[in-house]
Amino acid sequence: MNKYKINYIPFVLFVLINCLFLYKYSMRVLNFPLFITFIYAVFLFIVITFFYKIPVHYFNLKILFIVLFICLAGYFFVLSKIKVESLTVDRWSVITSFLDSLLDGEFPYLAKSHRGNPPGPFPVYFLIAFPFYLIGEIGVFTVLGYIGMIFYINKNFTENRIKIILILLLLISPASTWELTVRSTILINMVLILYYIKWISEKEENQNHNFILPGILGGFLLSTRGIVALILLGFLSYNYLKNHKSYRFLKTGIFILLGFTVTLLPFFLWDAKLFILYNPITLQAGFLPSWIILIFIVLFILAGLKAENLQIFYNYVGVLLFAAVSCTFLINILQIGLYDSFIQSKFDISYFIFSIPFLLISIVKETQ
Repeated sequence: MNKYKINYIPFVLFVLINCLFLYKYSMRVLNFPLFITFIYAVFLFIVITFFYKIPVHYFNLKILFIVLFICLAGYFFVLSKIKVESLTVDRWSVITSFLDSLLDGEFPYLAKSHRGNPPGPFPVYFLIAFPFYLIGEIGVFTVLGYIGMIFYINKNFTENRIKIILILLLLISPASTWELTVRSTILINMVLILYYIKWISEKEENQNHNFILPGILGGFLLSTRGIVALILLGFLSYNYLKNHKSYRFLKTGIFILLGFTVTLLPFFLWDAKLFILYNPITLQAGFLPSWIILIFIVLFILAGLKAENLQIFYNYVGVLLFAAVSCTFLINILQIGLYDSFIQSKFDISYFIFSIPFLLISIVKETQ
């Protein structure tokens, strides 16, 4: 019979992230945002504390997926009603401005979003988003991230009650609602990493030691956002260094760097001077001081070496990603103040969504 263990550290961080979103955006339309946020937090603690006491027959996965289908249908309806131009968030516009410039034959890293921001992600990020750019709705890209997350939960947990509670937490997450509404694409970026790590782990179990394809694909994943480098470094430490497979660590790492370099090379050859001045490497490196980045590099390596299994590794990743974004947030607060950073959105709290998939799948542990 399966037993369940609640990991309260990732759960508390998951609740905290969602409370930040709920408080910030509910205060724009409600007179009592703090009360609503408190009730939401209490509700989540009640759900996670007592869900395992509910009889198993109440957990019907078919009903959940019917509800999910209705939610998705409702979301697509909302997408059709909310014009992207009316949004104050420009993640969708970063994609469209980059691809507009590229198709017009202009150096794309000179592009500006509708809010004047340069394109920060790496080239493969835009390549993955290209089909959704063609159909004129980046929001579909966002939805696929949540569908992918739900299928990952469904595949990697055996008990329906755990599947349902984790999917429920995702569906009632204010951070998720925000991401879906504004056509953000942070979560799907992390979901792709989850599937990549799962695939590599299964190849290792099957004794399939081909380094080229996993390395190149890892390089393509790295060519989405810089923070992926920390996750991949931690995973390579977990998968290889912890198991005294330094040669595999180095060889896979070399092919990851090769795959990453290949994606940037066309833009360097296009205009080397412009690329040196306007490129995503320098832009993303500016989010944190170099010494803090070095600390997190060491922490992710140590997380990989210490993790006893993949779920514990995900727990470490979720906590460390939360810590990295929190450091950026605190630095921003110290520089310009809490009001400008948080209320006036000088700091984008959506970066906390990086940690949500890893925290979510670490909340409940199945044991035999």
